[in-house]
Amino acid sequence: MKVKDLEVGMLLRPVHEYHFAAHNDEWLWCSAPIKRRSLRHLRPIVKVNKDIAMYLGTKKDLGIKGISWSDRYVLFQDKVLAVDPYVWRNIQPVKQ
Repeated sequence: MKVKDLEVGMLLRPVHEYHFAAHNDEWLWCSAPIKRRSLRHLRPIVKVNKDIAMYLGTKKDLGIKGISWSDRYVLFQDKVLAVDPYVWRNIQPVKQ
């Protein structure tokens, strides 16, 4: 997803089988699923987690100092979290 396409209040979710994770309740990142192999079928066994976050805006919009390396914030599991800039490639808007 491109950051320029973000709108305040937009619902976001991770792409494919990724899931959101909050690091120390300070910032949000996307984690790739851990794949295990079944000995019988040799197919990956993946736990799919359907997380949703809401885009809140930039530091300036929210009036917070926050983390120096991130300017964008989301609401995830009732917490306001900075988003790791590298993660935006693994986030997409929720289609309504």
